[in-house]
Amino acid sequence: ESYRDVPYQKVYINHSDCIEDVEFLKNELFKQLGKEIPVHVGYVGPIVGASVGPGMLCVNFFGQKVTLNEEEN
Repeated sequence: ESYRDVPYQKVYINHSDCIEDVEFLKNELFKQLGKEIPVHVGYVGPIVGASVGPGMLCVNFFGQKVTLNEEEN
């Protein structure tokens, strides 16, 4: 399990001029989770945008720490 539905969970997608890719990514995320969740979408800043160019996507999850290895708990 890589996502836990906790009250303070935040999901952000940032992009550099590729909103169609953002919508595709959101839909894939919803499919994997089996439900729609709030996703905040925004542009990357001008400094990063100038370095990466158009077409960059970034997904950030903030919330409860989740590990995939039981021994790490």
